Amino acid sequence: MMQKQRTRQNLWLLKTAYWLGYGSIPGLGGLIYYLYHALLAEWGQNAIFFFFYTLHLLLSPYLGNTLAGVTGDSQARRHKEVWTRTPEALPTFPTLEILSDAAFAARIHRRDFLVAWLIALGGIAYTALSTPTYLVRSPLLLILPLAVYLLRVSSSKAIAWAGGEGIRASDHASAWLPWEEIARVEVRLEYDYLGDPKLLALSFFDAFGKSLEQVWLDTERSQRPERASLENFYGTLRAAFERHETQATETR
Repeated sequence: MMQKQRTRQNLWLLKTAYWLGYGSIPGLGGLIYYLYHALLAEWGQNAIFFFFYTLHLLLSPYLGNTLAGVTGDSQARRHKEVWTRTPEALPTFPTLEILSDAAFAARIHRRDFLVAWLIALGGIAYTALSTPTYLVRSPLLLILPLAVYLLRVSSSKAIAWAGGEGIRASDHASAWLPWEEIARVEVRLEYDYLGDPKLLALSFFDAFGKSLEQVWLDTERSQRPERASLENFYGTLRAAFERHETQATETR
């Protein structure tokens, strides 16, 4: 499905809606902590932090996608298919790779670095006002986010392969899944609210319906599929199967 043409204003509104939803739980948690932390013992403050942190991990992406969907411009969708074939060797199948999206990972790392540095600056300000004698430790709060950022920056790398031998996922310990065993593939392809691919899940089965293996390329930041290589992998692999039972659904 082709993406909608969006104006700059619509794109800005879409991103704003997503981040308002995504940031609502951390914002509420920060407000509650600011209002009541002086009344709580240290264990109570820690309990508030871990409670809202858990809610953030569980619900923030859902809230962000929900609010983005309200704008009517969200490109979030799921596409499901079932592919079948007669199991046989494909010695002439081209060599394919799915690469990780280094540009996406770099943007996420820069954002995390900025957030971490802002938190560090807030910690320095709080230390300066409450316990100035500990201010000498504050530079460490600024150095740590930079060190973490530099350690996490990575270049694009292959996260899945297909070729004449078969198909293999990113785990270097995994063996090739040979074409001679593959009779059916259940495919799930998901896109985020901006229309960028965020998940490709391939579940393989033999002629007797026995599950063989699953290639799961998810939204983990350094492993997110790069769009062009994913679409080439997807299209070429699909063409290698004799019959396609398409079940496409879209979610906003």
